[in-house]
Amino acid sequence: MDQHQQPDFAAAARALEVVVDNVKLCSNIPAVDNGAAIGRMIDARMDALDARMNARMDAMMEFLEKKLGSFEQKLGSFEQKLGSIEQKLGSIEQKLDGMDCKFSTLDKNSRARAINSAVIRPSMELVPMYNIWTGDEITGCPATLRALDELPVSELSRLLRELGETVPRAERDERRLVKQAFGIINGQQLL
Repeated sequence: MDQHQQPDFAAAARALEVVVDNVKLCSNIPAVDNGAAIGRMIDARMDALDARMNARMDAMMEFLEKKLGSFEQKLGSFEQKLGSIEQKLGSIEQKLDGMDCKFSTLDKNSRARAINSAVIRPSMELVPMYNIWTGDEITGCPATLRALDELPVSELSRLLRELGETVPRAERDERRLVKQAFGIINGQQLL
């Protein structure tokens, strides 16, 4: 068998040492040194640029946060004012509903008074009246002139309150005011 030539590992190791020593000396070449200097300069400029950009971004974020805080504060104030306006509108709406009920009731009571003004005998029927606050027919309204004349004082007072009238102190005045509120002409008495 032919003997093949074997590698010289010692020579290869010496050769690698020579290569490593020469690569280390590459830093002494002006072009390589200038390249490293340029790299360091670029790194320094990039670091400075990063620092400026970070400072600007921080300033912008702070500015935006202040503006956002101011906007949120104004929005909160606006929402508060809007809530107040909604509350006032609700109150106005309630008052308008109350006025609508009152006007409707006044109209119904005016028509009832007009019809009741023709009542002249105790047995004649009265058209019922309506509560000025609720618009509902007053419960326990006297059905006839006789029933009205026989009502106790406490019922007269209740009728006057439900009709939105002031309750006088004297019973005679109460009875007279209830008759007027019902549309019964003064002077009509039981026959």
